[in-house]
Amino acid sequence: MEDQDYRNNKPLNIVVALVLIFCIFELGWAFYNAQTTGLIHITSSSAGTIITVSQQDHEVANVGTGKATIRLRAGTYQIIATTTNNAQVIKTIHVNNKGTVVVQLQPTNTNIPVITAQGEAQSGQNIVAANELIQLLPFTGPASEYKITYSYSFTNALATPKIIITAPTTQAQQDATAWIRTVGFDPSTLDIQYITGQP
Repeated sequence: MEDQDYRNNKPLNIVVALVLIFCIFELGWAFYNAQTTGLIHITSSSAGTIITVSQQDHEVANVGTGKATIRLRAGTYQIIATTTNNAQVIKTIHVNNKGTVVVQLQPTNTNIPVITAQGEAQSGQNIVAANELIQLLPFTGPASEYKITYSYSFTNALATPKIIITAPTTQAQQDATAWIRTVGFDPSTLDIQYITGQP
């Protein structure tokens, strides 16, 4: 009788075992993550401030607007805050394992044109637009035709966003810039780097 009950409940027992294994894995991963990362609390003087965490030419994290709490591996990072009125501030932080860093940002107006890699002046407003686009990235096109990511260049005490389009063909690159237009941004005002290759 007990054998029959066990056979009848076998699917349920398998589900319970899988849920337990998943919970143990999640707890183990959370513990490992807490031991090998530092906690960063970021706040800004303006609720509409776009906050991004980056390293030189390396996308790290899009953390949204106003304030954020994130975990990062040990290392040196730049916290970039950009407001809608062209104000910007960059703070360099050092993250240690199991450490906590509190960052308070107060962007000040810059309005300094930044020279892009393409040699064109990129105004503060264009920097704001690029940071708003970054909130939608990374983005992969249909059938993985292209991928759009980003990085930052740090010059003149400013962080200049660089949009990176990785695509194997000119047509795929054009499709990527077309997508940028569909979400409300003018590619001609952005610093775009094209990488020919598979996304």
